[in-house]
Amino acid sequence: MTEPLTSLWAAVSAAPYPKDAPYPSKQPGGWARRKLFSVDYNRGSFAGPDDVMPEGRRKLVHRFGSCACVTLQIDADSPYTGLLRTGGPGLLRLSDVGAAKTIQPSLALKLFGADGAGQNFLALGCGEPRTSHWLSTPLSNASKPADDLGGKLVERSFGKTARALGGKRLYGTYLPLHHLCGPPGDGAVVPDRLVLRATDTALGGLKESADWRVELEGLRAGTHLFDVYAAPDIASAETPLGRVVLDTTFVASEYGDTALFFRHDVGPT
Repeated sequence: MTEPLTSLWAAVSAAPYPKDAPYPSKQPGGWARRKLFSVDYNRGSFAGPDDVMPEGRRKLVHRFGSCACVTLQIDADSPYTGLLRTGGPGLLRLSDVGAAKTIQPSLALKLFGADGAGQNFLALGCGEPRTSHWLSTPLSNASKPADDLGGKLVERSFGKTARALGGKRLYGTYLPLHHLCGPPGDGAVVPDRLVLRATDTALGGLKESADWRVELEGLRAGTHLFDVYAAPDIASAETPLGRVVLDTTFVASEYGDTALFFRHDVGPT
C-alpha cells in the first residue's frame, strides 16, 4: 500500500460498527436532500479536499456503505494511459445511493499511482442485475439518466455545477474519466465508459444476511471481485480491460460513512 492509502485504511478500519447491534440505516430525509438541487451546495462535491469530508458537510446520498482495500489489475494490452494502463492499489467503497425505497448500488474507488496521488472513480448501477443481490448489478460511470423528477433535478444541478467550474459532461450522471488517464495534451488516451461486473466467485462468497453490508463481510482477501470493461466511445460495446481484486475484507464504519470523501471530477476543461 502507498502511505496515503495505508493512513486512510487505518482510519476506516479502526472502529467498525459493533457486530452485536444492527448497523445504522436512517437516511437523510427529502427536506435535507433538497440541497442537492443547488449548484452552490454541489460545488462542495467537486472542490472539496481530496480524502476527507469538508468541515460541516455530511453525506445526503451514498450515506451508508462498506469499504475495502483493492488492487486494480489492468491487462497488458490496454490501449489507454495513466491508471488505466498501470492499474494500482485503491480504497473501494460500495454504497446505497439512498434516495429511493429500494437499494440503488453505487461505487467509489480511490486509486493511487506510483506518485502516491489519489484519483477517484465513481459509478452508479446500470443494466439488469443477474441475481437478487445488488452486487450483481453492473456499475458504470455512464449510467442511464434518471427518469423521475427528483433525479432529473439533481442531475441537472450536478451538470450545471461541473460547467460552472469549467468542465464538460455529456449529461448529469455521466462521470468523465480523463483524470484517470493523465494530463490532456500528454498523449492521454481516455475511454468514454467503464463497466464493472461482479464475478460469480464474489457473488458465491457473500454471507447470508438481511443487511447487504454484512453480506459483503463474507468476501475474503484475494477474491476476484469485479471484471472491468471499457469502451472507447459512448456508443461502442465494451471489451475486457482488467479486474478488481480484494486485498482486505470489507469493513463498515462510522469513519467510512461520515468522513471518507471521494471528490467528483468536473471533466475535461
